[in-house]
Amino acid sequence: MSQPKPAVAAVIFSQSWSGEILTITRHPHLKAFPGHTAFPGGKVDDQDYKQAESHDSFGDLKRFLSSEFSNASFFTLLRELNEELGIDLYSKDFSVLDLKLIGKATTPAFNPFRFETLFFGIVLDEESTRILDRVQACKGEIYDYSFKTPRSHLEDYLNGDLLCVSPTLKLLESLAHKCASQIPLPLDLNLHYDESKEVPFLETLHGLLQLMPLSNTLPPAARTNAFYFYEDPKRRVLIDPSPRDYEELEKLKFTLSRIHSDKKLDGPLVHEVFISHHHGDHYEYSHILARELNASMGMSQRTFDLIKMAEGEQFFDGINVIFYKDGDSFINYKSTEVKVWHTPGHASGQISLACVDKNWVFAGDLFQTMGSVVIDSHDGNMKSYLQSLLRVIEFSPKFCFPSHGLGVGGTKVLERIYQHRLEREQQVLDYLNHNNISPVDADVDAIFEAIYAREGLKEKLRPFALETIKSHLKKIIDQAD
Repeated sequence: MSQPKPAVAAVIFSQSWSGEILTITRHPHLKAFPGHTAFPGGKVDDQDYKQAESHDSFGDLKRFLSSEFSNASFFTLLRELNEELGIDLYSKDFSVLDLKLIGKATTPAFNPFRFETLFFGIVLDEESTRILDRVQACKGEIYDYSFKTPRSHLEDYLNGDLLCVSPTLKLLESLAHKCASQIPLPLDLNLHYDESKEVPFLETLHGLLQLMPLSNTLPPAARTNAFYFYEDPKRRVLIDPSPRDYEELEKLKFTLSRIHSDKKLDGPLVHEVFISHHHGDHYEYSHILARELNASMGMSQRTFDLIKMAEGEQFFDGINVIFYKDGDSFINYKSTEVKVWHTPGHASGQISLACVDKNWVFAGDLFQTMGSVVIDSHDGNMKSYLQSLLRVIEFSPKFCFPSHGLGVGGTKVLERIYQHRLEREQQVLDYLNHNNISPVDADVDAIFEAIYAREGLKEKLRPFALETIKSHLKKIIDQAD
């Protein structure tokens, strides 16, 4: 578990604590929370501690210092606002009516990017439009920004138009229902769940709830996302539930029941358990869950055949299995049709889901936001994998969701993966040409040492890298024929 880094976020209010607030959309190319709606801010740097040693460095703003936060955090707040938005609170261009700590949040342990964030409310004595006229957003980090009432921001979320993590959502919900001056502060913006009987869950996009049971997956990932479509009382679908053992299965069931109760849902918990592909960290215990919930199971014919081959004929006994193929209608998301896509490459039978209005794509194991995707040389296919990646990229959805890690805005993450795979293939070709070796006769261990080992890849990951090398070689051989 990584230790959280101290960070700050600025919630800028126009004219009063009941005024409009500023949110930003993080740039899709960022590694942490790309494409997410958030508040401007950043982590506390070592230099900030040195700069904040003297109260004199804050000028007239030192009247807002408090024992609730460190001087370094306060200095970071002022620095980040200036760097990200060109808002210099020291200058006479902005008059600060009030400034105080309004919330705290620590990123849960299951996320590799962890921060201990202090949320500061800042009331500026200007109309939001005049503040925006003076904003000069940092093009490297901020993709877009807007001033709206908290209620309007929340409506965007409920309509499926923005992606955000729990602290942002909790703050918007609180401010949408009560003025900040009427709420006991600072707000607890943490994600709360009972580890002894629940799995963590998020709803970064409304209506697409993400449960995260521990699974028997490959490191550095430890969990497989089980996405839950719950809004349609006649068709609730759970995607890829694959807890690592019976204990985690019980936690998953308990969490589903809690969500059903908290959201006051009518009807069954789940009508269908949908399996994206045949790898164990996507279907383990799913058949048990389907039987207990009296749910059907959905997948491609190829995935069904491969699971049956691995687990035996009895695996699907007593379960109604639905077979999907490319282009089939799957579900409606907020009145918009969602279609099935056949996206082979990582697995020959993998199917993904695409909202036809380009709002989002569930891409399964086409990409991850932690670690990298393995293309094994048995059932995987590098050419098909690149074609599947390109299909999602060219579709250009607003949001993309992987099976491991958080969803992202845009396709920049997928574009980087696509480019990396092309560059890796060129490295393999250069090695073959330099050593005058045919791809048929190539030594995959020698290629690993020449490319991967030199880049510092850990030895424990060698088996997975070797499979990907074999897949690259197979693609090179096929292209030469």
